[in-house]
Amino acid sequence: MSVAESRSATDKNIQPTIYPHCYFLKVVGQQELPMVRRRPARIREPKACQQCAYAKVKCDQQVTGGCKRCSRLKRECITQAPGAHKRKATSSLDVARLEKKLETVACLVGVSSQTTSDEASKTEQADRRQDQNTSKLVLPWDETLDFTHEDASILWTKYWTEMARYCPCVVTPLDMTLPEVQQKSPLLLSAILMVTCLDDADRKKRMTDQFLDHISCSIVKKQDKRLDILQALLVCVSWYHFLFESEEQMSIIVHLALAMLNSLGLHKRPNSTSRKSQQPCEHGNARTTDERRAYLGCFVTTCVATTCVKDMDPLRYTSYTEECCRVLEELQEYPTDMYLVQLARLNRMAYRIVQTLPFDAYKPPNIAWPVSVQACVKALEAELKHLKPSGALDRIQDSILSLQYCSLGVLLYDSALEDEWSKSDRNSTGVHYDILDSGLTSAKDFFSTFSSLAPQHFLYLPYWVYQQYYHAVDSLSKYLVLAWKGRHHINAPVTIDVPTAVGMFIGKAKEAVRLLNHEESSLCVEQILDQLISRVRAFEELHEARLAAAQSYGISMNAASRNSIRDATFALPHGMSWQFLESE
Repeated sequence: MSVAESRSATDKNIQPTIYPHCYFLKVVGQQELPMVRRRPARIREPKACQQCAYAKVKCDQQVTGGCKRCSRLKRECITQAPGAHKRKATSSLDVARLEKKLETVACLVGVSSQTTSDEASKTEQADRRQDQNTSKLVLPWDETLDFTHEDASILWTKYWTEMARYCPCVVTPLDMTLPEVQQKSPLLLSAILMVTCLDDADRKKRMTDQFLDHISCSIVKKQDKRLDILQALLVCVSWYHFLFESEEQMSIIVHLALAMLNSLGLHKRPNSTSRKSQQPCEHGNARTTDERRAYLGCFVTTCVATTCVKDMDPLRYTSYTEECCRVLEELQEYPTDMYLVQLARLNRMAYRIVQTLPFDAYKPPNIAWPVSVQACVKALEAELKHLKPSGALDRIQDSILSLQYCSLGVLLYDSALEDEWSKSDRNSTGVHYDILDSGLTSAKDFFSTFSSLAPQHFLYLPYWVYQQYYHAVDSLSKYLVLAWKGRHHINAPVTIDVPTAVGMFIGKAKEAVRLLNHEESSLCVEQILDQLISRVRAFEELHEARLAAAQSYGISMNAASRNSIRDATFALPHGMSWQFLESE
């Protein structure tokens, strides 16, 4: 059988399967492939009337008179045209409108999602910031204090807005945040918080004890060598009157600062092992400006201690000291740099005065000194006048520099009057009274400058300004006692006395308390000012004792001289003395 005959027989045996609206065109192998054919379009018949369509019932149309249901219900039969409810084809305009609407909805959904995400991120950051602000601040000695990061931030801002101008030897970048300072200089931050916390005396005392314990352990036991330790000590010394510590401990803190300065080697040029002076242009290991400021701060501190307390020698003003001043003067990275430079150059006179007129130096007897006290005083006076402040800085800084200038003048005349070297000149010449008159003038200038200070600056003045005031009151007391003894040799009237100077100080303190706002006014502030007032009143009591002793000594000396003359002129019987009769 041929292939054609076989295929023909096969086709005869195949019975086509009937599908609705389908038939088979061909057979591929044994598989039937149906092809759909559209039936012819029928004519649309009338649909149900409106009443039947609304009721969804069968509508039997009659030849005339409408449908049977409407006739029975006696309603108007309204016939609908075929395709009345057919959906209209969507035009291209509708498609574009829907696409635009869809894009708008999608955009709104995206913006809403992004806004929700941004709000969630902001909320998360705010919660994190709130948690950080309300968390306790941990200090380097692993102790948690009672105030939070938010409280610490307030104190940090208060320091840099109201107190930092008085401590030019310690600065930080203005854009540095509190967490950055805590990470870079933790002890400096601790010292700043310690001196600015004025609302709780107990917390301040606890902080001070922990701070001093940690500092002493770090320097002595652990032998740490860090710049922030030195900076923290300088801040502590600047506002020592805020710490409720004794005066004796003040010198200990200053010596700790000097020990750290020596350990860091900041008092000399780097790698200066020989006595050959290095050129300032050698910048291989040049000091940073922060290190130079810390060194100048130590220099000023020792000079003030020499001026007021006289319990330590000042640091020498060397060529390296002048180099540090010159570098800061040229760069002027901060507004307080020029103030620090002028303080350092002015305090150079403290070293010159102490070296020229050492009040407690041993002088072998029967040795003639090459120059007189008068010559030394005149030379130092000329040098001091050359350094008189010009008054080009901030007003309060100019006032502090003027106080420093007057305080050095008081030191000069005080040292000249106390020096044993000048005793040989006092009885034979009028040098003694000339120096005394100059000392009274310097003291009067000091108190006149202090009276011009605004009361709102009184509380935050650095501690060494108060020390200079104490020294000026003490020196004024000595001058007045000497003036009373030599009242017949002094022609110029004395226009200032100790009670007036003490009353001026107390008036400034009371006015400062009155001007404090509600946040600053606290029992701690009043205790600080009361402590300052009690110290200055102690000098008033000392002056009264000195003056009473001088007057009683003068009266007793005059009485003894008068009785000896009477005994020689009018002798009493039985060897009796006129002094015995007056005592009766």
